[in-house]
Amino acid sequence: MHDREGLAAALASLTARAAAKLRAQGSLTHCMQAFIHTSPFDRRGEPYSARQIVAFPAPTDDSRELIGTAMDALTRMYRPGPAYAKGGVMLSQFVPARHRTDDLFAPGRRPGSEQLMSVMDRINARMGRGTVRIAQEEVSSGWEMRRQFLSPAYTTRWEELPEAH
Repeated sequence: MHDREGLAAALASLTARAAAKLRAQGSLTHCMQAFIHTSPFDRRGEPYSARQIVAFPAPTDDSRELIGTAMDALTRMYRPGPAYAKGGVMLSQFVPARHRTDDLFAPGRRPGSEQLMSVMDRINARMGRGTVRIAQEEVSSGWEMRRQFLSPAYTTRWEELPEAH
């Protein structure tokens, strides 16, 4: 993928999924690492990779804040030209949500953030993942995991159990 918009949509979707998982386990994150890189097997162009690590002044699980941070990191990392093969985010330095302490000098949480994220999570749990999402996310950005070489799940799915004739 060469265009920044497709890469941004993919990073936004991955970040929103990570934020939902954070909220589901009752955690907050202090740190995010965003990365992009070209394929190490593509010999047509020069290899390129970049990563940005961002520390939050106060721990968060707000999808809007995490996606905004990922988009800022992408702006600093993106270089036009290469065909990007992979991008993602990694969250670290987790704390339980019940132990949240804000920084006295940092901007506070957005008003109603917890309620909004809770409503989004409940709707998505009831109606299916991605029913309610941040506008930056795309429904299908073409960055989904490729599954053409997925191993059979003989031991975990009855449908994939081989039959003897």
